[in-house]
Amino acid sequence: GTGKTDAEALWIKRGGTLVGGSGNWTAGSVVGDNHANCKFTLTSGTITVNGHSADSTRPLILGGTSTHTAAHGGGTIVITYGGGAYNLSNYATTSLNNLTLNSNVTATISSPSIVMAGNLTISQGTLDTDSSNDRTLTVNGGVEIASAGALDLNNSVTTIKSLKCNAGTVTAPSSAAFTIFDETSGFALYLLGNYTFNHSNGLVHIDHSSHNSDTFVQWGAGSNQPLYDFKYTAFDADNKCEWYGYDNHLKCDRDLTIVEGVFARISGRAGDTMTVERNVSVESGGRGFNYKHKRPCTYSRRRCKCNRNTYG
Repeated sequence: GTGKTDAEALWIKRGGTLVGGSGNWTAGSVVGDNHANCKFTLTSGTITVNGHSADSTRPLILGGTSTHTAAHGGGTIVITYGGGAYNLSNYATTSLNNLTLNSNVTATISSPSIVMAGNLTISQGTLDTDSSNDRTLTVNGGVEIASAGALDLNNSVTTIKSLKCNAGTVTAPSSAAFTIFDETSGFALYLLGNYTFNHSNGLVHIDHSSHNSDTFVQWGAGSNQPLYDFKYTAFDADNKCEWYGYDNHLKCDRDLTIVEGVFARISGRAGDTMTVERNVSVESGGRGFNYKHKRPCTYSRRRCKCNRNTYG
């Protein structure tokens, strides 16, 4: 039932089958057993979850094995439970499409990983990948964080299609891979609106080696806004990643690496500047323009078109 917190509300047990259809649902929790004889396809509509299960305060427990059917149905799950911090468990790689968190509490991933076929939206509250276990997060759609939202990636391996943060907060992994493999509405990385980006001395990699088109990035240079290390890998040498700065300036606190493709300031924003505090490395398939940095470039075969402390 709706709002239920003392037991599972919608529970697909072993031996049970759920065919979700297209309607909108409201339930205290959604639970699917991790068993070969548990079969479910969720609705293509919206499921609003406003409670949690009786164990470990979990609004979602979506089980999954390689021998049973667990399908997301193409819909959206919106968690509105706000009675306190809660845990998310998603053991199947095919059971979760779009997920929206819309309550001002912390949701911690408690399964080894979470995979979403669609988008992650954090309207309110914090999604935490668990600092004790560094759960893996994969979002095959875009990630969008509103001003009241936060994403804490601890040191988790993170793979997402794109990232938009509008005045919200992102804490990046310190050494684990943080990969953005595509774009949404042209942007791979879009940080704006007095956002906070805690870079944790980590690397952000725009890896479009399987994505044959140009893209855009925006971030800033103010307090808690620069990236630390940034790497761009295009599909080929002719693809571009065009940048412009939030408040007309962006910054890397350490290194910029261009593996393949062109990394250049967007046309029409001649007043925007970029500073790289340490090294710019331009590899054989890369080209870079319109940034400055504080140490000489390193390069492989192709000379970097930027001199020390000057604009290219």
